Amino acid sequence: MPKSRRELLTADDVREVTFSSPPIGERGYRRDDVDDLLRRIEERLESHNRLSAQEVRTAVFRPPPLFRRGYHEDQVDEFLDRAVVAIQSLESG
Repeated sequence: MPKSRRELLTADDVREVTFSSPPIGERGYRRDDVDDLLRRIEERLESHNRLSAQEVRTAVFRPPPLFRRGYHEDQVDEFLDRAVVAIQSLESG
């Protein structure tokens, strides 16, 4: 069942999201890379750019620098799945 527009991810959701660090022993996604994509998603949801759902779906993040942990990959991936749905809704009119 498709989500209503009210339940779709908003620019405010993107601004307010936080991610945990991955478990000890895992590096996660590089924070700068994720933050850059989140800024683009926020702008897209506010209709300021043409970021496509495909670009979000195929985004690749570098690992963080050695001896540092980035964002928890599962949390980021789940949030980006929601972003794809919201952007697809905009793309379909």
